[in-house]
Amino acid sequence: MKKIAQSILILLCTIQFALSQNINWGTSLSCPASARYSTAYFSLNGKGYVCCGYDGNPSNEVWEFNPITQSWIQKGNFPGAARWSATCFTIGNKGYLTHGASPSAEIDLWEYEPTTDTWTQKADFPSYGRQDAIGFSIMNKGYVACGKAAGYVNELWEYNPATNTWAQKADFLGNGRSGISAFVIGNEGYVGLGYSNGVCYNDFYKYSPSSDSWTQISNYPGSARTSGAHFTLGNDGYVGAGYDVTNYFNNFYKFNAQTNTWSTAPSILEHNMFTYPSIFVIGDTAYLGNGRNTQLQYMTEFIKLVSSNPTSLSKTTSTSFRMYPNPSSTIVNVEIDAPENVSKIILRDVVGKSVLETNLKFNTKNQLNISKLESGTYFCQIIFNNNTTHTQKLMVIH
Repeated sequence: MKKIAQSILILLCTIQFALSQNINWGTSLSCPASARYSTAYFSLNGKGYVCCGYDGNPSNEVWEFNPITQSWIQKGNFPGAARWSATCFTIGNKGYLTHGASPSAEIDLWEYEPTTDTWTQKADFPSYGRQDAIGFSIMNKGYVACGKAAGYVNELWEYNPATNTWAQKADFLGNGRSGISAFVIGNEGYVGLGYSNGVCYNDFYKYSPSSDSWTQISNYPGSARTSGAHFTLGNDGYVGAGYDVTNYFNNFYKFNAQTNTWSTAPSILEHNMFTYPSIFVIGDTAYLGNGRNTQLQYMTEFIKLVSSNPTSLSKTTSTSFRMYPNPSSTIVNVEIDAPENVSKIILRDVVGKSVLETNLKFNTKNQLNISKLESGTYFCQIIFNNNTTHTQKLMVIH
């Protein structure tokens, strides 16, 4: 009887631990491109993009991943110099790529338009060329932090696409470094870890564009490391994998900005341990792949992290409705907890224009036909009878 009780306790603890995790690991398709590491990467309009990298030589290839068809297609080549260790960010529905080694450190900036598969050269970066910097975007501005130039730098630069100009902002508070990690929560960027002059770091800092200021947050609880994986899912930032130049890591931690605390997240399998990976997030799923493994081999395999709580991934004030599949190309199901309290459903584009509106009598489960909408980012807004609104982001892919 005692053994049975112990077994039940162990089972309950295991279930409790599993339920406490926000993501589950799975596999995806290998990229058909040659094995490579140190790529540039981003997601746009519900698709993932992997650019450039190193496969024994600098590359200028661009590959696009469609999560609905689970397939890759090669796009037109990047028109700048073939390179690796470039920096990327997205603003609106466009991707941006700068820096990198070709092998010389580059300063050019390019804008990618996915609907036409075209690149347009923009204003050159006004400081030294660099590699292994980090890019992120906040409120329609792009940011480039740190990296390795002649030495390790701690500069922060802001790019404004409206004026096609760069502006230097407040320096990163930590030591200059490369191979750092970053994620965005709300309107603030979080930057930390990395390597310089034989030292790996575990410190982390928050950047607030509104005040152009940095604040140190809780240190990363895992081993100091560089060149790992980093992304945002829902309202949490995830950081893991990487190495300390000698040891490779497979563990992950997630950061809660409201409590300024880190907690454990599911680890990747040991055979998936890598550095310098490609990373992009589509809907409720993060995709990690490419990179260099413990045998210093370049990789083609991609793994995915699927959120077990999709509603947390959307900018919504309530869990009063659920929307799936997301991304979608034809029909979206909208489940509403209290349909009798809903007056209308509005689908808006990124500038707030209504593209689909219905005020029919609603059921617990409703369907929206989005087959005629262009690929891109939309926001599904539920209007309640008391004039409160709840909103979730929807990705449309064709």
